[in-house]
Amino acid sequence: MSNKKPKAVNLRLPLDLHAKAADEAGAQGVSLSQYLRYCIASKVAEHRISRTHAARAVDAARNARADLAVVLSRVPSQKPDPWDEVSRVAEAPAEYVDMLDRFMESGGKYPKPS
Repeated sequence: MSNKKPKAVNLRLPLDLHAKAADEAGAQGVSLSQYLRYCIASKVAEHRISRTHAARAVDAARNARADLAVVLSRVPSQKPDPWDEVSRVAEAPAEYVDMLDRFMESGGKYPKPS
C-alpha cells in the first residue's frame, strides 16, 4: 500500500442496513469503517475473479469451437439419419459463449438483454 492518505467517501446507507453493518462490525470486534472496507474489498475481489473466470471460459469455448470445426471439416457431408439429428438443445453452448462475449466486451458488466 502507498503512504498516501486514504480517500474519504461519503456513503449514504438506509438505516436498517447501517444498523446491520454496525451490529456485524461489533460482533467482529472492528470499527464500522474497517468492516465496510473489508466488505467492499472482498466484493471487488469477487468481481475481479468472476471476470477472470469468464474470460477463461470464453477462451476455452472459442478453442473448443475451433477444435470442433477442424473435426467436422474432416467428416464427409451427408444428411444425418432421422434418429441422429442434432436438436436445438445442442445449440445452447454457442448462445452461452455469445453471452460471455457480451459480458467481456462490456468490461465485465452484465449486459442488458438483447
